Amino acid sequence: MRKKNHELTNWPMYGVKAGLAAALALVLTQALGVVDTVSAAFVAAACTSPTVLTGLKRGSQQLGGSVLGGAFAYAALFLGLPVPWALGMSVGLSVMVSGALQMRQASMIAAFTALYVVLLSPLTPHVTYGVRLAAVVLGSLAAMGVNVALSSVFYKRLFLRRARVCREALADALDARTIGGIDAASALMREFQSDLESAAKLPLTEHLLQEVSHLHGMAHHAKDALIRESTAELPLLPVLSRLLRGQSVAIHGEHLLALEARRWALLHDTLTPS
Repeated sequence: MRKKNHELTNWPMYGVKAGLAAALALVLTQALGVVDTVSAAFVAAACTSPTVLTGLKRGSQQLGGSVLGGAFAYAALFLGLPVPWALGMSVGLSVMVSGALQMRQASMIAAFTALYVVLLSPLTPHVTYGVRLAAVVLGSLAAMGVNVALSSVFYKRLFLRRARVCREALADALDARTIGGIDAASALMREFQSDLESAAKLPLTEHLLQEVSHLHGMAHHAKDALIRESTAELPLLPVLSRLLRGQSVAIHGEHLLALEARRWALLHDTLTPS
C-alpha cells in the first residue's frame, strides 16, 4: 500500500493541470476558429508537467513530431500514391527518421500525424496539415500557460512533497531490507532528479538536488551492504530509516553507508551530537 501511495502522490496536481490546460486549449481553438479541438486539448493535457521547462520539452516533441509526420504524409499524397501506400510510407518514414534524428519520444506523434493527414482529409492535405499544426501549437501554448501559472505557485510544495516521498520510499526499503525496494526507491529518485534538473535554478532546487544525490549514495551503499550481508553495516539500516523519517539519531562508524548518512543529515541539520 505504501508503494502505491508513493506512486500516486503527484497525480492530483497533474490532474488539475491537465484539466485546466485542456479547457484552455478548447477555448483558444474555438476563439480562433481551429476546428481540431480534440488534438489541441489532447496535446495540452499531454504537455502538462511539474516544471515549465519539462512542459516546453514535451511541447517541442509534439510540434517536431507533427511537422515531420505531416510533411511525409503531404509528400506521399502530393505524389498521388494510393491511400494505403501513402499511409504505410508516411508512417514508416516518420518512425524511421524520428529515430535517426534522435527524436524517439516524438516518433509516435509523427506517425499519428501522418495517419491524421492521410486519412482525415486526403483531398486537401495541406489544409489538414495546417489545422493539425495549429492545434498542436495552441495545445502547447495552453499547457505552457498553465504550467507557468501553477508551477510558480505550487512548485515549492510539490518538490518538497516529492522529496519526502523519496525519503519515505527509501526508509520503507531499509526497514524491509529488500534490494527490490531500494531499486524502486532509486527509480523514484531518478525521476525526481530529472525534473529538478529541468527546473529553474533556484536555491530550493539546488538544495534538493544535493539531497537526492546523498539519497542515491545512501541507497547504493545500503544495497551493497545487503548484497555483501555486511554484519557491520546491516544494523545501520533501521537507524537510517528513523533518520530519513525525521528523527534525530547519531550515526557511528566510518563505513561508506555511515559517512553518506552523516552527510545527508548535516545537509538537513537533523544530526544531533552524540
